[in-house]
Amino acid sequence: MKLKMLTAALVLTAAPMFIATAQAASQNAEKSVLMEYHYSAAYLQCMNKPDNGTPSMAACIETEFNLWDARLNKAYKESLKFKAAPKAWRQAQRDWLKFKDSQCMALVAAPHGSGDMLDSAMCELNMTLERTLQLESDTWPAA
Repeated sequence: MKLKMLTAALVLTAAPMFIATAQAASQNAEKSVLMEYHYSAAYLQCMNKPDNGTPSMAACIETEFNLWDARLNKAYKESLKFKAAPKAWRQAQRDWLKFKDSQCMALVAAPHGSGDMLDSAMCELNMTLERTLQLESDTWPAA
């Protein structure tokens, strides 16, 4: 009986510590899964205007997308100079473009409101940014 009570007391005493540790581990895992986006300062300033509505946010996203799209095109052309099997890389880029378009259009397949187009535009921006950083990296996909 004393052993059962001692075990119960230990479990009840240690439980909050285990829960806190599990929560901290879960939060750290979430942070490591999320990608940091390297938006321009102008974009962040544009998006953080206090009176931003959907049209002005769409303009901010479009401007930032155009910057990253130009950078992506440059990185892609540069990568073809140094990658083995440029034909395979061309096909991979074509396939990635189809995937990006399909992925981002899926966000608006079932309309929910005026913010849908912002979701789709943000998807295109973020996927373009990610692909640009991949092509610019000397260590991707190994890193």
